[in-house]
This record gives sequence, C-alpha cells and structure tokens, in this order.
Amino acid sequence: MHPATTIANELLRIANAAGDPLTHLKLQKLVYFSHGWHLALTDGRPLIRESIEAWKYGPVVRELYREFASYGKGIIDKFYGSLCWKNGKVAFNQPALPVTAEFENGLLDRIWEVYGALTPYQLSAMSHEPGSPWDKARKADRDVIPNEDILEYFSRQRAAAPSAAS
Repeated sequence: MHPATTIANELLRIANAAGDPLTHLKLQKLVYFSHGWHLALTDGRPLIRESIEAWKYGPVVRELYREFASYGKGIIDKFYGSLCWKNGKVAFNQPALPVTAEFENGLLDRIWEVYGALTPYQLSAMSHEPGSPWDKARKADRDVIPNEDILEYFSRQRAAAPSAAS
C-alpha cells in the first residue's frame, strides 16, 4: 500500500508528461479508479492506505482533498511534498513510486490510457453509476466506501470487459 499522495504525484507526473494537467476533481477520480482496478487485479490488495469516503459529489480521499482543495476547479501546478529532516538538513520530500514498483507504475500508465481523455465530469458520472460503491455507501448512509465493495464492483467491471484491464 502507498500513501494516496504518492499515487497522486505519479498521476500528476503522467498527466503533465502527456500535456494534460489535472484538476483536483479529475485527480480524485483517477486515484479512485486506480485503487479500484488495483483491488480487482491483485485479489483485493489495496493500492492506497487511506479510506475512500462517500462525499456528496463522489468518492474522495480526504487527505488529497486537504492537500489540493485550494486549487478549486483550476489546474494543479505542484506536486505534493513536505519538509523533512534529512542528513542534518531540512529537505523537501516529494513522494514517488519506486522504479521497482513495476505493477503499480504500469497500472497507473494504463489508467491514464483508459481514463485520461475523459473530463472530470465524465469520470464523476462513472463513479456515481447506480450500484457503484459510492452509490451503495450513500444509500446506506456510510461515510467510508468499504474496499470490499470497491473490489466487488471493479471485479465485475473486469469480468464484463476483460480487455479494459489488460
């Protein structure tokens, strides 16, 4: 499992390299879809440490909201990072997936290939489909979307369209 901010940084890197920088809304949805597909493709192993919450307007990782909400509907122009103490000096830590995380890096590249051209609103509509994990959580008045529901949903998506995940 990785911090959601690490996955966000990787998606920001991929999007920027493609010349299509991300908004906060699109980043949230891409992290959600990345986590869902990771669960489905790894027999339930989470991609991110944090919970995904069922907010009024869709699935949200609270930690990413805190970090990137100040961008509003605008383009995110900086990666997540924090100050840390390293070798007796203050340093700026910008989390990234290690090169050895081949599966995760490949998955995020594939997520971008499949979902990158979609608008934030198209991604939001997809995450709100009837029977989706977000829909189930909202109807059950739950704050957190259980990974089990996300796994079940994306496993059904995989079974219905295996080429979408390969």
